[in-house]
Amino acid sequence: MQALNPEEVQDILNVTAQSITRHCGLTNDPSNPDVRSEEHRLIDLSRQVGLFSRQQITTPLNILIRFSAKHLPALVAQYKKHTAPYNIATVMINAVCHLPYFVRYQKTPAASDLAVLQATRIANTMDDPSEPKIIFEICQFLSTFLVLQGTTAIPEDVKQKLIPKLNTWRRRYQGQFPGETSDRCYLSLTGSLEMVVLSKMMKETLEKPLNQCGVRGCDRRVDSVGPELQQCSRQCGASHQKQHWTEHKKSCYPATF
Repeated sequence: MQALNPEEVQDILNVTAQSITRHCGLTNDPSNPDVRSEEHRLIDLSRQVGLFSRQQITTPLNILIRFSAKHLPALVAQYKKHTAPYNIATVMINAVCHLPYFVRYQKTPAASDLAVLQATRIANTMDDPSEPKIIFEICQFLSTFLVLQGTTAIPEDVKQKLIPKLNTWRRRYQGQFPGETSDRCYLSLTGSLEMVVLSKMMKETLEKPLNQCGVRGCDRRVDSVGPELQQCSRQCGASHQKQHWTEHKKSCYPATF
């Protein structure tokens, strides 16, 4: 990977919702076209997303929420245009898939088939990725959507091709992130009872902001009725809606979907 000059370093460190949108190729500004190749944009996006995991950004959640509120439909559409399991959209979806915005969006018809698509793509990929990072990214993506969308819709022939690959990776990278993510996928697809229980707990945690009042200490669950502040959070009544707003408004942006 080519070394960065000081100006490029500053550009990478200046992470905003707009910068990651541009790296993803989701901007449409004829006056300022992005002339970078997709490979170059993927490298820049990976660098900025890496800053989130290393906690080098002061408001990472706010940036990801602002991006998610506006760009999830286009991001998922971009993912579906690809045929390989690893691409720019894969990396960005991995960065936002834990947010209530995405957990809600993946329930819509436009995104409800992501587990099947990713499983099929990995199964049908002839090459064994040489970079552990790529194996981590594609399996992290798949493991998340196996939790959120389940395994029942994945065709049996896809499972039969995919399971041996996952078994190879989880053994090869045992004790490393690629090994952990491929192991979760393997256990999910082979029907591990322990993984069934763990997946249920993880899904409940991810969906909690959609189904339970957001005020601390209130465990009242709400379904399709009751007032809504925004689609990213729920409150069980007007008083808790008002009580929660001071905290919630810091990370609340109207969704465009």
